[in-house]
Amino acid sequence: MNRKRFWFSFSFLAAASFAAVILPQNRIKACVLTCTAPLQSSATYARAGLMDVGARLGKLFSARPDTGELERARREIARLRELLIVERSKTIEREKMIAGLAVFEQFAAEHYGQCLAVVPARVIGRDAAGTAGVIIIDKGTAHGLRAGAGIVWGRAAVGVVTLAGKNASFVNTLTNPACKIPAYIQRTGESTMVGGNMTDTLLMHHVFRERVEPGDQCLTSGELSIFPRDIIIGEVTEARLPAGALFQKITIRPRLNLSALQAVIALVPEKTELPTKMGP
Repeated sequence: MNRKRFWFSFSFLAAASFAAVILPQNRIKACVLTCTAPLQSSATYARAGLMDVGARLGKLFSARPDTGELERARREIARLRELLIVERSKTIEREKMIAGLAVFEQFAAEHYGQCLAVVPARVIGRDAAGTAGVIIIDKGTAHGLRAGAGIVWGRAAVGVVTLAGKNASFVNTLTNPACKIPAYIQRTGESTMVGGNMTDTLLMHHVFRERVEPGDQCLTSGELSIFPRDIIIGEVTEARLPAGALFQKITIRPRLNLSALQAVIALVPEKTELPTKMGP
């Protein structure tokens, strides 16, 4: 039995070897491909099917994102961004306040020794008309303010307190016609009054001795105890004498942009104690 199998196998191998020698090489390749093609196709289809099943199972068992949690996270990020913007604005406002106080303190030390207390304040409101005629600050009688107190920013004048409440005050700015400030021209030394006209410029009244020129500086004269002397009001932009007129027509541009102020400094005279009467 074993010999028969041996001779059968030997004969088959011999015939296959003879066929490989006799037949062309392309013919052999074709026979091999014909035998293996069904197996390759089956393997390809099986692989594709397994991959599709794996993808479907992955989608089925994968964790779906919680849309509600994502929305809450987005809202929290937006809230934190708003808080950051607010804190940055407060920081910028504090830096401006410190800068204004430092400039005014240096100016006060250099130019006058009058006893004045400075009260920093924030602008919390403006007049309903939207002009620069009236502003509201967050300091009042509880902080020492009173009607007639001068308001400055740095070295420049802003206006005068007209009504002081306990924790807030109304201020007529320089551009308000009701605001009249004693002033003088630095070059000529002539004193007069400066008032607003509800525009972004000021008017200087009753100047007739010395000719004023554009570019001249207008400063506070220190009279009426509203402002100390030499606080800057603005610069002369127009000065002319109309035909037949006695007084010059003088227009002044304020040093500050009064409609953009966010912080100011109130000048409060410090109380001086009266000397007590000595006994005989």
